Order: sequence, then C-alpha cells, then structure tokens
Amino acid sequence: MAKAIQRRRRRTGPKPFRQGDLDGLCGVYSVVNAVRLLSPELDTNGAEWLFDILMQTLDDAVAHPTASVAGGVGLRAVMRLLKEAIAEMAAEYDIVLKARRLRVAVRRSKSICCVWGELTVVLSPTCVAIVGLYGRRSHWTVAMSASATRLRLFDSARMRSLRRGDCTVGKTSERVGLSVPSIVLIERQV
Repeated sequence: MAKAIQRRRRRTGPKPFRQGDLDGLCGVYSVVNAVRLLSPELDTNGAEWLFDILMQTLDDAVAHPTASVAGGVGLRAVMRLLKEAIAEMAAEYDIVLKARRLRVAVRRSKSICCVWGELTVVLSPTCVAIVGLYGRRSHWTVAMSASATRLRLFDSARMRSLRRGDCTVGKTSERVGLSVPSIVLIERQV
C-alpha cells in the first residue's frame, strides 16, 4: 500500500524547477548566447568564463544585484553587459563584435510587419539580435534568423521560435510583444 502511494506521488507531484525558472538571469544568458553564436571559438569553458565576468559586471552595474537576479535586468544593464562582453572577446580571443540598435523609423516601429521585415533582412550567420519580450512573457532572448512567418531563437528558456502571428509591437497581455527599443543587433566583423 505504501509503495502505491509513493508511485502515485511521483506521478502527480511537482516537477523540479530548471535553472532559469525562478531567476531573472535571461539578460545575462542572452548576451552569452549571442556571443557564443557568433564565436564558435568560445567553448564551454569560455562560456563559463564569460558568464562569470558578466555576473561580476552585473554586480557592479546595478544598485541591488540580488533584486536583478530575482527580477531580471533592463535594457541599460543588458547594454552594459554586452559592452563588457565585446571588450573581453576582443582582448581574449581577438574577435571583433559590434553592437547597434535595430533602426526602424518611428512610424514604422509601430507595425509588426515593418519590424519583422527589418529582422528578416539583417539577421544572418554573422549578425544576431538580442530581443526584449513583454506581454505574455517578459524575457530576453536571441534571434538567429527570421523568415516571413517565424523568428528562430537561441534561447536560455528553450524556446525554439516565435510565430509572427503570435507577436505584436503594441500593448498586449495576451500575445508576445517585441520591444523595438530593446532589439540590439550584434555583428561579428570579419
């Protein structure tokens, strides 16, 4: 009888949390993942080294680092982390990365079609984007490529893609919002 109860508890009990389920470190992971996509030279040890540097940078960059770990980081902190990652990759690996914001005219930035169209043009094997999401999900992710209907992701929360029909750039709580001011392109200079 006791064994049956134990088996039933295992089947119906809670599932274990995964790293990232309870923390707000997706901003740090998005920077590491973007750099990793553009720098095949960066192996697991290198990624751990970069993560450590970025965590130290986060500790220095924000007034309350513990709150950032729990609640996540904003664009300013992600930009500071990215700047540090770019400097470290140049110094340690002689890899030149450049970061810039996605440039979309203000009136066009209010249309998912225009923003999505820009992403289909700029994303390539040498250019990825860190994208801030809001609405149904508040998260930082990395976009690797875009087609007319899908944004392919390299994501710390194991999201594989976003369908254009599920996304918006307007106010939403039901859909996934792409924060246009928070789309940062990272390009490897050849």
